Amino acid sequence: MSVEMMDGTWRDHIKHVLKLDAEEIPLWERIAESVPTHHLKHVIRMMIRREKEEMDSLRMLLDEYKREPGYAPGPGPGYGPGYDPGYGPGFDPMPYSKKDKEER
Repeated sequence: MSVEMMDGTWRDHIKHVLKLDAEEIPLWERIAESVPTHHLKHVIRMMIRREKEEMDSLRMLLDEYKREPGYAPGPGPGYGPGYDPGYGPGFDPMPYSKKDKEER
């Protein structure tokens, strides 16, 4: 594994691609509005849609990395103040609702 992959600069490269894509999409939209035929507009809009899907995939890749073991920038989603999973260290092994806990 290269040092670049270990120190996280690959995330910076993905963020750079996302930034370039975000700047490129408005240009393609202007081009789509200026082409003379409906068919060309449709083709360009399909290209834009694929580009947006690619951007979503890249964002998901960045988000997935944050959930991998060893990456600890802060608590994950759902772990806010007052969050009680009801299980884990010091808890029962199964999650229960409050009603279930009261009945026990």
